[in-house]
Amino acid sequence: MEGRYDTPKVKERLAQLQFFLLLNEQQQMEFAAHVNFRELRKGEKLQQLGKDYGGCIHLITKGLVSIRKYSVNGERIASLPLGVDDFCSFEYIVGEGVSNYEIMTLTPVSIAAVPVQFFKKLIGSNQAALEFIISGTRTILGDMLDHRSIFALSRPRIRVITFLLYLSKKAGDPSEDGSRPVPEWLTQTELALMAGTTRETVCATFKALQQDGGLVTEGKRLRLGMAFYEKYKVSV
Repeated sequence: MEGRYDTPKVKERLAQLQFFLLLNEQQQMEFAAHVNFRELRKGEKLQQLGKDYGGCIHLITKGLVSIRKYSVNGERIASLPLGVDDFCSFEYIVGEGVSNYEIMTLTPVSIAAVPVQFFKKLIGSNQAALEFIISGTRTILGDMLDHRSIFALSRPRIRVITFLLYLSKKAGDPSEDGSRPVPEWLTQTELALMAGTTRETVCATFKALQQDGGLVTEGKRLRLGMAFYEKYKVSV
């Protein structure tokens, strides 16, 4: 057990998890002894989780995935990105019902999987780790409600604009001029899926925003400028 934990690659991966850092030394060693890693390419669909996925809890150590929920008629009713320190809370609270979601990678992803019974026992004996999971769950449930309310907006362009605002706030701190980056992984196709519209609508919305100065190009990166926030007073 100690030998595996001392392996530099294992320690480097697990050190990316805030959850892991809340464990004591003995718990960290036990976790390392139970963990298995998996690498996924961008655009890859995860297998069904829960019991159909080996009875494990999964923790993303690198990258982002898109969680997509559909109605019985096949209509998307929720979609949100999750990454490091998010996904384990989502899977833990949803449990076996996670199989009702489609999970796609937005970037190359690394996953650490541990048996669910071991995971429950571990957090049951570590109050800080349990509180971390609960806090993450509250955030994710709030995000899912935000996404559903955005998806209910009637005008496709407004849905695109509102999703841009929401995701930019998640992407990082604003710069000194108040502008915010558009996430690098957010393609026009992915944004169209999130907003329940077409790529053509997203493209037209981007062009209109660029003409108004709300969307600024910096090399290959995009930023939402102050003109965007001044014009669109959208609360999400």
